[in-house]
Amino acid sequence: MRLLRKTAYLIALLMLLSVFFGCAADDPEQPRPVRPYEPSINGDIEQQAIVRYPLTIITKRSYENECEMLYPFIVTGGMDTLNISVYTAFADFRAECGAKGGRIEYSTEFNRYGLLSLLMTCTSGNGKLLFSETANFNTDTGLRVRLSDCFGASSTGYRDKLSEAVRRYAEANSLTFISEEPAFDDSTQFLFTFGGLDLVFREYEVFTAEAGSPRIRVRCAEAAEVIGSDGLLNRVK
Repeated sequence: MRLLRKTAYLIALLMLLSVFFGCAADDPEQPRPVRPYEPSINGDIEQQAIVRYPLTIITKRSYENECEMLYPFIVTGGMDTLNISVYTAFADFRAECGAKGGRIEYSTEFNRYGLLSLLMTCTSGNGKLLFSETANFNTDTGLRVRLSDCFGASSTGYRDKLSEAVRRYAEANSLTFISEEPAFDDSTQFLFTFGGLDLVFREYEVFTAEAGSPRIRVRCAEAAEVIGSDGLLNRVK
């Protein structure tokens, strides 16, 4: 009997301990191991987590040649590669502007479906706009997106569709081309929008002065037949 009582006591004690440690393991206050993502910046850039929801962005500052640069930093986890690409785009823009003094800022134009569009601006010390440039990113890979990526490698004829949209815009607004219609390539400025993209032109880049700095919207419905299966515009149409 004494042996049976001891055995029963040990079993009860073991059950109590297992319940205690099981609860402790589920305690949200207990520290959990963190495995930081470390992007490869030498050689191929690693694939990062696919993001289809909006990213959480904060603004950071840096100073060079008396120029204040405000740039976005994505605090959503696993976005190291994207942050490297974004900062590189802003640093390149600052170098291209030759900014000495003044300020570089940005606005977030689109932030959905794994796509991020930013408009970068450079202003002088008295607030006059000097330069602007767009920067678009595929947050699945963290890499910058060019115009050809929007339509996909298998796409043909998308340049004709874009030219058609620009001609239609010019006719609707009675605008005059400076010399000839723009040639669309991977230096073309654009921003993602819901349902398509905006072609973004600087003043005097395409039209005479009355046009200002036009943004010409091209909806996916207008260009559906020239968007390839691998085109990023498939996400927003």
